[in-house]
Amino acid sequence: MKHFLLSCFIVLLSSCGWQLRGSNSGDSNHSQATTISLSAADEYTSLYREFDRELRRQSLLAENTADSTSIYLVSEHISNRIASLGSGLAAAEYELVMRVYYQLPKDSPTRIVTIRDSFTNSKTSTAATDNEQEKLLNEMRLKAIRQIIDQARLTQ
Repeated sequence: MKHFLLSCFIVLLSSCGWQLRGSNSGDSNHSQATTISLSAADEYTSLYREFDRELRRQSLLAENTADSTSIYLVSEHISNRIASLGSGLAAAEYELVMRVYYQLPKDSPTRIVTIRDSFTNSKTSTAATDNEQEKLLNEMRLKAIRQIIDQARLTQ
């Protein structure tokens, strides 16, 4: 009986599209033969390094050639605000907003990708809160990168 209920639970979860956070591969459009050349105002930022890593992972990175789509990363801005208050008017939850400014190709009008997410503020452990925020920022950066790659594929 336990195995039957467990099997039903797993089938129910998989049928509704539930998945572990960060477990999707993002390769849904990988079948399209696109190469992307990447440049940035500052090539030493976390965004640029993560973008370069993702392009290499998907085998999309190309040197600056005429037949590749060019992405120029202008800047990344991160802001946070208090999303909810707990007891004693202490911040219980923060909302992070990441805006990535980029151009397709370099001298075209600047486009913006905005990613929003929130995390819980731990009153007992500042280190845990900082770790959760950093992990969330990395996930948000990856979401922004995948959206920009999808836009580059559409403009080709």
